[in-house]
Amino acid sequence: MTRGKTAGGLIPLLASIIVSPIVYFVGLAVLGAAVGGDAYQDYKERAEAANTQLEAPLNESAAGVDLKPLPLEVSAADLFAAYEANEVAADNQYKGKQLAVTGTVAGINKDFTDEVYVEIAGNEFMNIHARGIDPTVAAGLAKGTKITVVCEGGGLMMASPILNECEVR
Repeated sequence: MTRGKTAGGLIPLLASIIVSPIVYFVGLAVLGAAVGGDAYQDYKERAEAANTQLEAPLNESAAGVDLKPLPLEVSAADLFAAYEANEVAADNQYKGKQLAVTGTVAGINKDFTDEVYVEIAGNEFMNIHARGIDPTVAAGLAKGTKITVVCEGGGLMMASPILNECEVR
């Protein structure tokens, strides 16, 4: 480089500085793909198997019985009275919880989206709305019959308690 051939010496120097990291990372990528692909799949399968084994005892007993918590039993009149007395306290007690509500069918209807809901008598003026009931089951119900629905408490809407994801017992 001292005899006027600086450009001739800089080009190989710069090429080695730029090209060697590229070659290094390409080599690592090839090595990782060759070794890591199967190893990761094996790890993933073992992790899923371990999770399945851990969840099984938590969801059912040795006899195969489902250990879901039992729903809170409440009459339609008591649910309605609780919301009428204090909405905040009633939400704390019922909203988001599994409830088994027993009462008298006051109506079988559809809302503006064609979703079926069953009205359960709450008091002489207002009803509880039980949503998510299978339409074929709702079609077999009649006004005035006693019914028990297992639902998730949904709070209060327009002065009526709402029950979501209901099933008729």
